[in-house]
Amino acid sequence: MNKSKLIIVSNRLPVSIEEQDDGRTILKRSSGGLVSGLREIHDQSDSIWVGHLGRLPHSSSMETFLEDHNLVDVAIEDEIYDQYYNGYANGTLWPLFHNFLATMSVSDSHWKAYVEANKAFARKITEIISPGDRVWVHDYQLMLLPEMLRNNQIDLKISYFHHIPFPSSEIFRTIPRRKELINGLLGSDYIGFHTYDYARHFIQSVKRIIGAKTKINEITHEDRPIKVAAHPLGVDFKTFSREMNPTESNPEFFKDKTRITYLGIDRLDYTKGLAERLESFGKFLDLYPQYRGKVRLIQVCVPSRQDIESYNDIRSSVERLVGKINGEFSTADYIPIEYIYRSIPLEEVIDLYQQADVMVVTPLRDGLNLVCKEYVAARTDGDGCLILSEFTGAAAEMGEALQVNPYDIDTVAQTLHKALEIPKAERQHRMKVLRGRMEENDNIAWSHNFIEMWDHHNQEGLVTTKHLTHNQQLRLLAQIKSADRVFLFLDYDGTLAPIKDRPELAIPDSQLDELMSNLKLFPNLITSIVTGRPQDFCDQYLGTYGVHIVAEHGAFIKLANQPHWDQLIRVSSEDSQSLQIEIMELLESFTNSVPHSHIETKETCIVWHYRESEQKFAQGQAQVLGETLEQMLNKTSWSVYHGKKSVEIRQSLAHKGYGVEKILDLFSWQEGQDALITVGDDTTDEDMHRVHMDSNQSIHIGNENAYSKYFLEDPAGLYDFLKRISLNL
Repeated sequence: MNKSKLIIVSNRLPVSIEEQDDGRTILKRSSGGLVSGLREIHDQSDSIWVGHLGRLPHSSSMETFLEDHNLVDVAIEDEIYDQYYNGYANGTLWPLFHNFLATMSVSDSHWKAYVEANKAFARKITEIISPGDRVWVHDYQLMLLPEMLRNNQIDLKISYFHHIPFPSSEIFRTIPRRKELINGLLGSDYIGFHTYDYARHFIQSVKRIIGAKTKINEITHEDRPIKVAAHPLGVDFKTFSREMNPTESNPEFFKDKTRITYLGIDRLDYTKGLAERLESFGKFLDLYPQYRGKVRLIQVCVPSRQDIESYNDIRSSVERLVGKINGEFSTADYIPIEYIYRSIPLEEVIDLYQQADVMVVTPLRDGLNLVCKEYVAARTDGDGCLILSEFTGAAAEMGEALQVNPYDIDTVAQTLHKALEIPKAERQHRMKVLRGRMEENDNIAWSHNFIEMWDHHNQEGLVTTKHLTHNQQLRLLAQIKSADRVFLFLDYDGTLAPIKDRPELAIPDSQLDELMSNLKLFPNLITSIVTGRPQDFCDQYLGTYGVHIVAEHGAFIKLANQPHWDQLIRVSSEDSQSLQIEIMELLESFTNSVPHSHIETKETCIVWHYRESEQKFAQGQAQVLGETLEQMLNKTSWSVYHGKKSVEIRQSLAHKGYGVEKILDLFSWQEGQDALITVGDDTTDEDMHRVHMDSNQSIHIGNENAYSKYFLEDPAGLYDFLKRISLNL
């Protein structure tokens, strides 16, 4: 039996080109945060790395190198690659994701090239994939690839990691082909981002653009649960924290150690805020003249995308600004800004980190930014100070840094001064905490954690829904017949009663009366109705059935032999007054704008129904309402749930699974001896299906469902099955 393998996919292969003294060109393994983070998994597992090698003529030595290192080249024509990479990926997606809409270009030919390049990756992966393999796709250049792979092999295990920011839904929705990009990513089972903000933005975009069902960290698409999580990338802590050998260091930067050194190291890109940083440094020298001649800024700009004209324009503007500030503040023996435009080797980078007094990392927008983490790792002396833009993904993990808004020139200038005034003990304490966190969460931990959580999600999703056919029903009945007791939990609306345009019209009929009368004849069958309906409805219409009732999604419970309700979930007075007033005002505004929608109030929840409204418009408004409510309720004990043509606001602890667990506990349910069956038709019933998933013979009414073991097409099919239960017990 062949061992399954991991296929890592990125735009470029993790190799660099090195020219030999004899003129030959050879390949070498690259360095960098992502490459070093994945190297251990790639080397120690049965892994293949798929990517584009570049515009190099293949030689036998190169082919041998690729084969020896389990690397697979994706051949793409030069013109297609240029339009795909420089055109769409970096001319359209890069500015969009970094909130630079004014610089975003839109070209149909670039889009076609992007599609074609993703297809080239899909074809190559399809050639090498085997049953049971996993595919881990990386970054914005390959957003269409997961869906393409899924279409080729529906049961394939696919994950995706997004290494740059994901913008808010308002920004993302401005791009043409937005639905294609979203659907492309939803071919994955597991999607990772650097921060929870990016994950939340993505989920909101999915909800707004395609209307998929979403939860805090999960999306349901084509009946598949897709997990969305935050996994901030770390750095190679051991490499950057090594003590430098004097022969490795580069003394050119630090001949004069009498001056305080600020350091900036950035790839030359408009997102890095280089102009704003230089202006802030100039402002600092203007505001604090006592530091002129005593401080300097070493600014390293690493060349980037030199074949794109706009990047050459950025270089020109940065160099003009350097010249202006140096012209204003230089003296015969003092140059305030030392500007370096070149790539520098790792040893020089570590040397710079270890010698710099203050690291200045102030991008206007950055997916994560590893420079700030590298600086912390390199400070083996436990000293140094970090100034960090609040618009980097790393800011969420590095609260001990001096965080700034890079657009605020005056405040950044003042923070440059503050960095020099912090007492040494406080400075070292901040660095100690940062170093401990960066060491624990390095790049190796990142890759292993991602794989572990992805595997865990795949294990959770192994249960596949089966159609509960006649033969399947007989097999299930045989299983439960041998049980000591059978615990049966039934949803009401859409399960026992058909969905009506207005909830008050969905009342029990004679057929349901007869069914429930038959079920209560069997002492070893413990039946409960678990519903979102309020207590008064349950008392009026369900109370005569002699079953246990859970009302308002687990907030109230009434056992068959007791006259009163027990309240399981209580709402605080603050929640029940001020917050509910705000919720009602919002719901009323949507009710006014959506004809035939209405509000239903219960003791512990509020529901906005739009079943009678024009559906396309109402569904769009429901998505907007859901997003607005989620923001409003973000730090409260209330949550938002999308039901069938309804939006429900209720206590986070109140869910049907909680009610099921309560009854199982009250009656001392014994796994292995007692049987458990839960039946429901919408997302609120999935919480019931999650209870004791291994033993739960869960049934979804409608179609296949990721959280149930079986499904029946409609309530009529359920009635037939329940009659069989009553005949066989």
